[in-house]
Amino acid sequence: RRRRRRRRRKTGRTEKSSRMKFGNFMDSEKLSEWELYYLDYAVLKKWLKVKSTAVKNGTQEVGVCEAQFQQLIGSELKKVNDFFLRTSEHVLSKIDGFRKVLSADTIEYQKSKQARHGLQRHLQYLERLITNLHYFSWLNEVGFKKILKKHDKVMGVLVSPWAIVRVEEQSFVNSGRHFSRLLIKFSECCAKVRVIQTGRDERGHAVGGAAAQSFQRETVKYWVESRDVMRVKTHIARHLPLYIFDSKQEQEAAQITSCYYDNPETMELYEGRLRKTEGAIAVRFRRYENATEVFAERKTHHESWVTGKVSIKERFTLEPSDVFEFITGKYTEEDFEKHMDAQNFPPKARTDALKLFREMQFQIRSRRLCPTMTTAYKRTAFQIPGDARVRISLDTDLKMIRESLQLVDNQWHLPDYETKPQDIHHFPYAVLEVKLQTQEGVAPPAWVKELTEGPMCRIVHKFSKFVHGCAVHLPSRCPCFPPWIQWPEFEAYLKDPSRLPALPNQFSSGIDPAGGGRPAPPSDDEDEVEMDEVLVDFTNPPRGEEEGGGGLREDSDPPTSTCYTLLSLVNLEHLQGRQFRGQPIIERVKIEPKTYFALERTYLRWISVSIMLESIGIALISFSGGQSQNSFAFTTGMAYTLIATVFMGYALWMYRWRAYQIRTQCDTNFDAVWGPVFLFIAIVTATILNL
Repeated sequence: RRRRRRRRRKTGRTEKSSRMKFGNFMDSEKLSEWELYYLDYAVLKKWLKVKSTAVKNGTQEVGVCEAQFQQLIGSELKKVNDFFLRTSEHVLSKIDGFRKVLSADTIEYQKSKQARHGLQRHLQYLERLITNLHYFSWLNEVGFKKILKKHDKVMGVLVSPWAIVRVEEQSFVNSGRHFSRLLIKFSECCAKVRVIQTGRDERGHAVGGAAAQSFQRETVKYWVESRDVMRVKTHIARHLPLYIFDSKQEQEAAQITSCYYDNPETMELYEGRLRKTEGAIAVRFRRYENATEVFAERKTHHESWVTGKVSIKERFTLEPSDVFEFITGKYTEEDFEKHMDAQNFPPKARTDALKLFREMQFQIRSRRLCPTMTTAYKRTAFQIPGDARVRISLDTDLKMIRESLQLVDNQWHLPDYETKPQDIHHFPYAVLEVKLQTQEGVAPPAWVKELTEGPMCRIVHKFSKFVHGCAVHLPSRCPCFPPWIQWPEFEAYLKDPSRLPALPNQFSSGIDPAGGGRPAPPSDDEDEVEMDEVLVDFTNPPRGEEEGGGGLREDSDPPTSTCYTLLSLVNLEHLQGRQFRGQPIIERVKIEPKTYFALERTYLRWISVSIMLESIGIALISFSGGQSQNSFAFTTGMAYTLIATVFMGYALWMYRWRAYQIRTQCDTNFDAVWGPVFLFIAIVTATILNL
């Protein structure tokens, strides 16, 4: 109870809010000025209760009640949808009016500090309008789906499948086109305001040169709830321009589909990417919306803090009709050279692309790689052109699709019409990826820190769409699992959840009780930093991809894992890490060199104490004159010497054991519980005998 009271004082919320019924939650989240246009959830719920009682008592027929319910749902849908369309046009007109103001002479704004503050306040006003409208649509969508499921449960008549389809056809649910227009124009307004304030045109701004060698690249991924997606987008648009993938279509997000290949029998690429093994690769074929070519890509992981190399992504283009023949080896180097001739490849890019072509084709055939997992999502990108210091992307509507695990004739991936509904995993969050390139010792921008450390983002170390999809769809084939797969929100998505083992208590609380139902951040406070990948593109990259420097890296097979050989007779099975479905949970973190230095200092402290005890023992033996002259002193000296020798061996064993645990990142307790106790007892006993 004391812990709960402290948590309530810290967060300002009660635990009751996380268990609030949806009707009360909806009432608390309504905007007062739009209150009349929300779904009347409480009224419909009360109506269902009354009608269900009447049907059970036989005073009213089920058919009459169903007809009335359909009319009520229809009228509520029309009310909510009409208000959404009117408000959307109203917000769009507000943004268009502000754009006209900004298109006028900006000199007066640059001279007046008060005018510049006024522009910022108006941007905040427009941002509130957009985010409120998005939250309005999300809240009503959830409300309609819940009341339909409530109807099926109370009335005993199944109507939710077709009724939910009707709900999803409404504009306030299928609102991507509306919010794309709003976000694109809002981003243009933000860009013009930044030009007024800084006096610098972002379109001609570029950062590079020799100083880029001293920059540190880091990539961190976060999860964002669907209700907070628009808040995150508008917050980023205030500071970074929105990248438009297709200027002909008013869409701020582009559809990206990637088919990942692996060996279904060994899942070696999956395990290498999960364990972050040095030299681990990922092979995929990526398609972009409205693109006529397929990108064959290979990602190679490098531990930069060990090898000095950075992870690299290499790719080249293929025609869709040539992908299957490339995988099977029928598409030869001569055919690829003809393709490069048609694309007018530069000489250097031609040589590198041909080298990558040979390596990828050999790896696919020698490792027997097959289509394993396909990911599909809509990507929204933010970046100042030519400036790689801050790059942010947000992937929404993420789906992981199970592939056929075999190469079918002339099919390098499973067609959409052959995909079964049970083979599609709809990821419940949007994935925010923040890429920073800052100088050593320089903190990231304050607005980035405000976003990533705020309540809308949940950091997930080393998250991978490919790894998550395999862990969900192919759990029996996976040799190990990522740490987030055991969190409660994914249990319902796993195959045959009734066979899941009971999780330990420390892993069963993925939701913060005081956080209003939002996921709680991981317990560790240090942000793990992943070195950004250098993109080596031998083609003209699709719009929205940042091209970086660096050359081709020789691919290498993952090294074999090291084994703990010292004192192999000791059973260390009880010291291994956490498990899920009988397989280990892999939680990779960056190990700093200072960790090993601290371990060595601890070892030297133990050795110093042992040397001191051994010196005392040798002195007693020397001054005793031998066992015949002073047997008591001789025995005490031998006891001290024996104690010192034993604890020297104990210190060496503890040092090697802890080094192994740190190197393999096992989740265990590093405390030496019994060693200090035995040392104390031994020294006290030897001292008493010497008195």
